[in-house]
Amino acid sequence: MRDFKLKNYINDDKLKGAWILNLGKKLNILQNTMLFDGLLDTSKIGLLLQVITANDIENSLSFDEIKIKAKSIGINSPRELKIILKELKSLKLIDYDENLKEIVVLGLTNDGILKHTTSYFNEYAKDDSSEIIINVSEKITNMPERIGEIADEFSDIFKLKREEIEKYLNIAVKYELLDSDEQQGYLYNSNIFRFDEVRKIQKILDNLTPDEKEEFLKLSNELKEKNVLDYDYCKSKYDPDLLSKLIKVNIIDANIVNSPYGEAIFLTLPSSFKKFSDSNALIDDVMDFAKAFLSSIYYGMSKSKHSRGKLDTYYFVLKKLINGDEIGCATAICEDYRYLEIKGVLKVRKCPNFGCKMRLLKKEVGEIVFKLLEDGIIFDEFEKQDQSFDTKIFDYESPDVVKKKIASNETLVTDILEIVRTN
Repeated sequence: MRDFKLKNYINDDKLKGAWILNLGKKLNILQNTMLFDGLLDTSKIGLLLQVITANDIENSLSFDEIKIKAKSIGINSPRELKIILKELKSLKLIDYDENLKEIVVLGLTNDGILKHTTSYFNEYAKDDSSEIIINVSEKITNMPERIGEIADEFSDIFKLKREEIEKYLNIAVKYELLDSDEQQGYLYNSNIFRFDEVRKIQKILDNLTPDEKEEFLKLSNELKEKNVLDYDYCKSKYDPDLLSKLIKVNIIDANIVNSPYGEAIFLTLPSSFKKFSDSNALIDDVMDFAKAFLSSIYYGMSKSKHSRGKLDTYYFVLKKLINGDEIGCATAICEDYRYLEIKGVLKVRKCPNFGCKMRLLKKEVGEIVFKLLEDGIIFDEFEKQDQSFDTKIFDYESPDVVKKKIASNETLVTDILEIVRTN
């Protein structure tokens, strides 16, 4: 196995672990992948840890409970799950008896999960293709780069042929691990406007038409004021083509909350979440969990009915959850937080007579959502909207997934990427 000691773009275990989870999650939805085996195998260990652990609290789960959580991250085979559990036991992160009746899980913060993920990858699973894509992903976080430029640089760093590096990059684009524009072959990713945001946005503003600039400023200011906006509302108020382009190049994040009868799409700014990280590791799933929780809270306040437990105020509800208390009973708790329950963010249990109670397992997620709400989400704009979307929420889709659904395939983003690269 190759020993990468010449140079590494990533020397922070949390950051590297976050990229392993982010990229591995995308690989998990594919079948028969040609490359990135080490990345895929390690990500399953990290992602499973993420959905079965609670912050600093030893947690007990049945094998059936873990099977449900494992399916949510793409581990569908009980045999594969047992192999991963055996690995986690050997790392002394979980314990169980021969019958797998009860699995005891060590309490871990998200930082701890990321560090364990990196440690496992470095010791047991590192390979050329995985190591390179992890480092390329970090390199293009701040600035888009052409495939040829990256191939030249990484060929020198990793002592591989340029053609080999290009093969890895092209397959990563095919697998949608990396974003690429259609004209110039730029590689970029969803973090491009999380860092040095003000300078990059100003460059773009300087190159927009007066009408586009006015639209962009209005939308951006409204998102900064309210943190969350309804997608249909934005389409009716702002230029849909401009909106599509902003979503495709990740200046704006789109998030979907699904139900059996439809979906609700909410927009957020990537920069809204950067203040909650002590490093550039903003791709860790805690941010997606926070967005999912934020969307569920928004749904409960703006679209739910009183008969099922409409949220009149988030303040006391979130305060109690962050303090470790249970809240309920309400029908909405049984229905609106299913995704967060499966992902190990919340623990939901049925009440004797009706409804459910819930308890927060990942305190940091609740704290992020509380701070964003305190910063000023305003719901008045949505009171006039159709309130008929009153169905069970069972899933959340992150911006990386959503932009491929709602941003037009014909939307060209080369102009924005070239502006960002201009000194």
